[in-house]
Amino acid sequence: MRIALLLASLSAGIAAPAAAHITILSPKPRAPANPLVDAPCGPKAPAPRGDVVTVYAPGEQITVQWKETVPHPSHFRVAFDSDGEDFLDPTTLEDVAAAGTELGNGVRVLADAIPERDPFVFNGPPYEQVVTLPEIECENCTLQVIQVATDTPPYGDDNDVYHDCANIALRRAGSASAAPSGAAGGAAGVPAGGVASADSGCAVTGRGARRGGAAALGWATLVLLWARRRRRSRIPEIGRARRRPREA
Repeated sequence: MRIALLLASLSAGIAAPAAAHITILSPKPRAPANPLVDAPCGPKAPAPRGDVVTVYAPGEQITVQWKETVPHPSHFRVAFDSDGEDFLDPTTLEDVAAAGTELGNGVRVLADAIPERDPFVFNGPPYEQVVTLPEIECENCTLQVIQVATDTPPYGDDNDVYHDCANIALRRAGSASAAPSGAAGGAAGVPAGGVASADSGCAVTGRGARRGGAAALGWATLVLLWARRRRRSRIPEIGRARRRPREA
């Protein structure tokens, strides 16, 4: 049974050598189901970054999720680049690094040598790996997940590593950095959680709304007082009119 499953998975890989072997589920990938053979992020470089961005806080601990769609005996690595996508593939199958290892050009390993659960399980459950993001701020940073296959010798012939990337931004609370268009942090020029008016595009503040309400209440009070004074001033006239004798 296992041999049949392995043959089925191998035939799937042969039938679609450029198809997705892994797909990031969280954070949102640049584009789901990209061809993932080419370094550093799947499609042939230069590939557009796109406008799908997930915002985190510097030093935040997150759970990265990905799915293996074509199984290979392999291991996985999660890496981070503070600006762009300067990732390099491992030079050998044994080339792994500890979490936090700096690889140069702003690239650091967040987790490595993550084992595959079972190379015979086709389209199995998602993988999850908890990682800690660097304690920095960045707007053009990238998260990368790679799968290093061990069943396609010789190693280094561009058929051993599969890639996927997600665009992220690291911002401290209250940061003045505007989110790029389409980013998860909100539209440019409008702070997260702000309310924009539908007709003018201007931000509507709570203080302005309170001032308007206070002014309306003040005018209503003045009108009410004026009406009461006018009614009281007419009461004696009404009484005198009632006491006048009827004319014959």
